[in-house]
Amino acid sequence: MSTFFDIEDMDIAFTGTGALIKKANTPDESYQRTITGAYRYPGATGSDDNLLVTFPEPPAADFPVDSEQTTTDPNTGIITFSVFDGDFTIRKLEENDGTWVSKYKIPLPVDALESIVETERVMNYMVYMSSSEASVGEELAALSQDDATGPVYAVTYTNAIGLFQRVNGTWVLLGSDHKDFDGMYETLIDPERADEFLTTFDKGGMTVEDADTYQEPEDGAVTAAGGPDRNRGNAETLRRYWVHGEGAAKIRWGTPGDWARCVRHLSKYMGPRAKGYCQLRHKEALGIYTATHAKRDHAKKFNLESEFTQVTELDMAKTLGQLFFEPDSNFASDWEPDNDIAAILELAADDDSFLQEESE
Repeated sequence: MSTFFDIEDMDIAFTGTGALIKKANTPDESYQRTITGAYRYPGATGSDDNLLVTFPEPPAADFPVDSEQTTTDPNTGIITFSVFDGDFTIRKLEENDGTWVSKYKIPLPVDALESIVETERVMNYMVYMSSSEASVGEELAALSQDDATGPVYAVTYTNAIGLFQRVNGTWVLLGSDHKDFDGMYETLIDPERADEFLTTFDKGGMTVEDADTYQEPEDGAVTAAGGPDRNRGNAETLRRYWVHGEGAAKIRWGTPGDWARCVRHLSKYMGPRAKGYCQLRHKEALGIYTATHAKRDHAKKFNLESEFTQVTELDMAKTLGQLFFEPDSNFASDWEPDNDIAAILELAADDDSFLQEESE
């Protein structure tokens, strides 16, 4: 059962991205889904306590649960409850959840999985706003110096949070200034064979010919990294400008109103889609996907005025008119982005590839 609720009037039971696991009497009725939060509010009787669970895509789910049959582990935050058709668990995402969260069905770092969920949420919002198709950009690739022969130099996984390299059977997040793979050839891997591919690569000695046997069937042609995709370079240019460059300096990430300032600057070119784009850049600039202590370290490293700022569901629901009329002494009303950036922004207004090519 689902309906509309005012989340501000509810008690937070679980915040952030996580997993909802249902165990039913039959396997067909069991499932696992990613969630973006869970909230409690009073039921019709004193002993009942309704639980509203939100997902990356609408609608939310409303569970009428008995508070006496609901438990929350104080150490892990894991919530368990039962309703008439099964037992449920709400918990944080784990690496092994990549086997059902990622299209590649492989274990991945928790940060990477959280970014998939958050990007999916933003994409669903943008589809609602623009009635256009959008998808979460993931890419698993084998990199080599030659497109036909020789060894596979590295295996990388890319999504909105950045670029990961496979090292000794685990994933390592690379820095934003990583350039070692520029100009290399990449073979995109078939999601249905990703687990088998990684098992083979982890054993060592993989060649281009070996990687070709796992190649994605339709869009997996071997290409020079960053080459033929007509907007890949443009997407990277925008990302750097608004996260690290002059645009970032005007937005002042980490200070109150940062996301709204980004939207005000970009909506002139992108329209309502600027809200979703600025949400992604906000996440990247402030390291929201990492643990709280990492956020503090990030803020200290980049001299941000606050540890981090948040973009809420209420922020995303505001109209452009509401955002434009909010008072903000830090908004540079007389500033415009460079002409070449403005030209790329106009391209991005109707092209979802700008939201899918998120790697450094």
